[in-house]
Amino acid sequence: SSSSSSSSQSTLISSAIEIPGRYSASFDSRPSPELHAKLVRFDSNIDVVERDGQLIRRIGLHGSDGQIYHFALQFAVPFSTRTDERNAQMHYLMDQALRKNLVTSSKNLGVRPCAVIPIAQRLRMTEESLADQSLADIYLQHCARYGVDPDAAKNLFKDETDSIMKEKRKDKKDSPDESAENEAKKAAQLEAFNKICDQVAPDILVRYMQSKLYGPEELFAFRKVFASQVAAVSLLQYAFTVTERSPSKFVFNTMNGRVLSPDFQLNYNNRGLLEQSSPPFRLTRNIVSLMGPTLFEGTFVPAMASISAAITAKSAEMNLSLCLLLRDDIVSWYASKSPNRGETETQELKLLLEQRVTRNVDLIQGRLQECAPSMSTKNDEALPVDMKLRKLISVATSAEKLSAMNQSFQAWL
Repeated sequence: SSSSSSSSQSTLISSAIEIPGRYSASFDSRPSPELHAKLVRFDSNIDVVERDGQLIRRIGLHGSDGQIYHFALQFAVPFSTRTDERNAQMHYLMDQALRKNLVTSSKNLGVRPCAVIPIAQRLRMTEESLADQSLADIYLQHCARYGVDPDAAKNLFKDETDSIMKEKRKDKKDSPDESAENEAKKAAQLEAFNKICDQVAPDILVRYMQSKLYGPEELFAFRKVFASQVAAVSLLQYAFTVTERSPSKFVFNTMNGRVLSPDFQLNYNNRGLLEQSSPPFRLTRNIVSLMGPTLFEGTFVPAMASISAAITAKSAEMNLSLCLLLRDDIVSWYASKSPNRGETETQELKLLLEQRVTRNVDLIQGRLQECAPSMSTKNDEALPVDMKLRKLISVATSAEKLSAMNQSFQAWL
């Protein structure tokens, strides 16, 4: 009958469709599609969540293994989707080097991207877990609980900076030069930043995780994984000059401590060279507080040094892969800022950008090597092997550097 035929076709089609994103677990080996979970049905409920001021839909896919896999449907420009695919390959490349290193593999250090599946030209699916929370989400929950306006800190920073600058301009009758004006603005921003830090609690993440986990043992285990994951993500942010790290881009899993890297986009200047702004990565007060002083010194710093040493040891093997990934990325970046090009023009552009790609790869590998432990002396005295890394961390946590960031960065969190 037609009903039995329709049922058979439905079973055949659903059994042939795999849950997207399953190939990431076997990136360095031959995939086994017969072992991957197959799509059984779609979940009847569709969640509507707010991300960066936009409403997105989150769907659930029931797999043949009994699990529900959640994906967020996002509208994105084609350039962003292609960039996410290349960054996924880059993360897999780094993860492979970490798993082959004795020190990092024994510490269970690794980096894993989220699966991004293109659906249409401007629509993609991003895999996520219901346990994933961003710093912005947790801060909004904190503000709702205590009846605080989430934008109060940003408005206060702007108002305080403007009022301090007006007072300083009144004190100086003569028109100051540009350098003096910039110094006065930095001082005003620092003063306003310190006032906001006195009002915004530095333990918002700690209290949130204490309410989610059962007892100090689970909290300590979470913190240890979280510290090592923040170390890996921070190192890659610095090496690849990923500067857009607002609270909504700092996402972690509240169950296993895994830190994600959404919208991991490289920052180019007008000449197509990687350009770093300060601070090198996001390491604000609440993140440091969640790790705690013991795990910050005992897990975060050593993990960051071990990861950089492991990747640096494989720099020669990874050089060609990095050149290929960065060449495609910079070509897509140029194409997104110019009219459509033909195949011949694209090939000419690749040859033209060859030198810039080489410089960018050298910059990335140089930064990774800079963070690796090294022996050095000064005045016949041995310096700490992680001295350069600690200087980098001090810049990331410097109040002067954080106060100079844009309001959207919300450095007081």
